[in-house]
Amino acid sequence: MYEDILKSNNKDGTSVHPKIVDASSRIYISHPFYGLALLDFRFRESKSIPTIGVHIDSRLRVECLYNRDFIDSCSREKLDFVLIHEVLHIVLRHQSRAERIANCDPSIANIAMDMVINNMIKTSMGKKIPSDGQKLPPSYEGEKIFEAVYQYLLENKNTSNDMNKDTSNDMNKDTSNDMNKDT
Repeated sequence: MYEDILKSNNKDGTSVHPKIVDASSRIYISHPFYGLALLDFRFRESKSIPTIGVHIDSRLRVECLYNRDFIDSCSREKLDFVLIHEVLHIVLRHQSRAERIANCDPSIANIAMDMVINNMIKTSMGKKIPSDGQKLPPSYEGEKIFEAVYQYLLENKNTSNDMNKDTSNDMNKDTSNDMNKDT
């Protein structure tokens, strides 16, 4: 039944990657809050994004774009982590919070968001952050909220090696054409 509900969100007839369906079902059983949230996601494959990311579309629906090659490369543990991570971007309203920051640098904002979310998943669920996941800098001692970490990263971006990873995942890349399709 869970699988049918998840698939029915893609009204355009496209299917959801089977690994996403399986991971969502596992998450629903082990962490029902996140599993229920995933039921509202509209999953859509896209080559315009290198990994996976979420966005609130113009009809206020949660759209999750994913790159098939990225999903294929994920272990079960990593995909579970990634999907919970994407739910938290929505729950924590990161998109709207970033929009309120004047002259917000989307790349740095996404790094800060990812650091905060990954830390939350690690500390609250005991899950290991994937090796390519963003981690809070060891020198960071402030509040573990997006705005505080963002400010820290801005102030330290020229002296810190904490932001050297490619973080073009999620929605940093310009995917406005894909993201604005209300299919």
